[in-house]
Amino acid sequence: MSINAPLWRYFIAALDGSGITDYSKLASDRVVEVVLNAPLSMSGTVPSDNPQVWIPYDGDGYDDPYLNEGTRLLWGLRRESSTPPYYTVRGATIVQLVNDEAAQDNARTAFTGWDPWHYMMSRPACNLNGSLPGPDGLQYVNTQASVIIAELLHNTILNHGFAYIDAGDGTQVGPQYQDYGGSAEYNGTLEIGAGMLLGVPPDPPFTIAQGTSVGEAWRQITDLGVCDIILEPIYVPTGRTIPGPTVLYNFLVQLNVYAEAGSIVDEAIFAWNMPGRSLVGLSRQEDGSGRANKIQFFAGQGGVNGAGVPQTDPAAVTKYGEYWAQQFFPSATAAFQVTDLASQQLALRASGRTTVTFTPAPERSPRPWQDYYLGDRVPVWAKKEGFRKGLGS
Repeated sequence: MSINAPLWRYFIAALDGSGITDYSKLASDRVVEVVLNAPLSMSGTVPSDNPQVWIPYDGDGYDDPYLNEGTRLLWGLRRESSTPPYYTVRGATIVQLVNDEAAQDNARTAFTGWDPWHYMMSRPACNLNGSLPGPDGLQYVNTQASVIIAELLHNTILNHGFAYIDAGDGTQVGPQYQDYGGSAEYNGTLEIGAGMLLGVPPDPPFTIAQGTSVGEAWRQITDLGVCDIILEPIYVPTGRTIPGPTVLYNFLVQLNVYAEAGSIVDEAIFAWNMPGRSLVGLSRQEDGSGRANKIQFFAGQGGVNGAGVPQTDPAAVTKYGEYWAQQFFPSATAAFQVTDLASQQLALRASGRTTVTFTPAPERSPRPWQDYYLGDRVPVWAKKEGFRKGLGS
């Protein structure tokens, strides 16, 4: 979901959380983009000649401008209440893109921040002792997806430094909670369950390949469909405490892992040419370019370690004809490893891909975060009269 609305406040801070300036009235073109199992992003544009943009900030010892790449945090708070505290934090990011553009006598500076999942794309997946994976990668047997996700975070915090993500210090109650380099104030969710187990015998160990980053490993796990990751923004300028010396750490988000994020929210209805008419724009793309209803994968370079069992969707073959997909996996050592992967691909690709996007009418549509949230499934309705094929009914 992508939001561009006047209800937002933007705060700029140093990496330790020290406040620098407020862009709530200065920034234009403000957009907050929230995607499930991907980094949240916040962006905006400010006049380059404004003192709140170019004045050097000496609080961190670098004398970088108030707005700067790599050394600034950006919080976004959204007004959701008519009583104090009025605003709820909905975005907590590290500014990692700043673009200055000048035309004639006017200069504008665009900026973008991403939440710490983006930062984890630059942190290598490693063992507890900091050693990087060898040719066999990091292997997990009969391990909960949430445990793997949190352990990868803990290992990089322990060996590469603070990562802005709180996953708890182990004082939380429940077998899924351990010391993951976080704080006692952590109150997120790390779900466990039979459907979230990876590397269950006789299946091979779940393997994170050599050279994979923590962020890439998280995406690899969520792509399996066994869980969803939500990095919940938090706004605690004074910081949270972690075990050891009394030091307050400026966590931006707390880790949540769910078997399936969100729920079905039937009352959050979006309709185009039907009663309610809460949409001002609606788009549906049916894409068969990636269709594959007969899939066979091979283990090893050139299939030297065997061919996986071919996977077929007979109903899709009958309707569309045969669409094949074949691929070699050099790191796979046995054919059954790639058979499971082919089965998962078949479920996703047999009938092609349909993507629906819509633009709500703010005054008539359900409210994001309040009426529905990331991961929720909401009904989208359109009659076939006027939209070729109906949606939702």
